[in-house]
Amino acid sequence: MDRRVDFAISVAIVGAGIFILIAASLAKERAAVFDAVGPFGFARVLGIAFVISGTVLIIRQIRALQRGLPPEAVAKGSEDEEGHPSSAMRAGVMMAFTFAYPILMPPLGYVITTVAYVIGSMAILSEKNWRWIAPMALIYAIGTFYVFATLLNVPLPNGPLTDLFKAIGLSGR
Repeated sequence: MDRRVDFAISVAIVGAGIFILIAASLAKERAAVFDAVGPFGFARVLGIAFVISGTVLIIRQIRALQRGLPPEAVAKGSEDEEGHPSSAMRAGVMMAFTFAYPILMPPLGYVITTVAYVIGSMAILSEKNWRWIAPMALIYAIGTFYVFATLLNVPLPNGPLTDLFKAIGLSGR
């Protein structure tokens, strides 16, 4: 594979991100805004993601060129961990977890479902450090619930934790 093609695609990704950011900033906003992020928030986030990811790709390609690595070295990335090869079973269970996640969310609530999803995913990926997994899953679930449900006012299901969330002011529903 030719390194120039990869480099051109990376530059095009950065260019697309810059274009999206400019278009979102120049677009005329409506008089009434119904959400905290605004009507072009997603476009801005997408543009920033394009610029960052394209820049990372460019940097990786330049480093590979300086080290004398072949062009396909950047595309291949790193190998699986020795003794932990990827498998169809692992991928299938992860897909089943991902399918079950939105189905279980209404009865169990966002926080409980997300904690279970993160812990289950880490178990599938053979993570062994449970002292790290459980607290981080809980912090992630509560943190994202706070951001979406409280700051951005996205209606997320509370499940059996409704009374607790109301008591601590995390959710008004």
